[in-house]
Amino acid sequence: MPYLFPLSLRGVGTLDVEALSSYIYRLAIAHGVSTGRLLTHILSWYGADHPEAREGLSSIYSTGDLSIYIRPNHGTLQMVNLLAHTTGNDRLRCGTFLALQDALDRSVNVFSQRVRWCQACMAEFHKLDDPGYFKLLWHLKAVTHCPTHGIKLVDKCAECGSHQGSAAETSTCRATTAMTPMT
Repeated sequence: MPYLFPLSLRGVGTLDVEALSSYIYRLAIAHGVSTGRLLTHILSWYGADHPEAREGLSSIYSTGDLSIYIRPNHGTLQMVNLLAHTTGNDRLRCGTFLALQDALDRSVNVFSQRVRWCQACMAEFHKLDDPGYFKLLWHLKAVTHCPTHGIKLVDKCAECGSHQGSAAETSTCRATTAMTPMT
C-alpha cells in the first residue's frame, strides 16, 4: 500500500530523465518536509511492513549528498525499491544508472560528487512556472556542459554559494529555494 503521493519521474524515456535524487527532493516538497525527514519516515514505514529487512535499512540512509542515489550499486537499488513501495511508482529505476551496475559498480570517478545543474534549464523551468528538476545526465562527471544550452554546469548557487543536495541541510537561498524542501 503506497503511503506517499505517486509523483511521476519526469522525462522518462528521454535524455532529460530526472535523477532519483531530484525525485526525492520533489517528493519531500510535495509532502512539506525535509528530505531527511522524508527518508526517515520511508525507512520506518518499510521496516514496519518488512521486519525481516529492518536491520539492513539504516545502511542505505545518507545525510550527505543525495546524488549517491543515482549510482549503480546495492544502496541505490534498495532506495528505488523503498520509494517504489511507498509511492507505488515502479519507474524510479529510470532515474538511476542501475542498468550499468555490472560495468560501473565501484567506479566513483564516473559521477559528480555534488548535484549540478544548468542555469539556463532552471531559468526555462522558472519562466514556465515549473518547479524544475535535476537531470540524471548532469550527474556524470564527464558531462561538464548542458547538451541543450552548451553552458557549463554549476554545483552551487551563484547568489549565495550554497550547494544543493544534502538530506541534512536545507538551503535558505532565494535563488535555489524552488528546488529545496522545507524543514
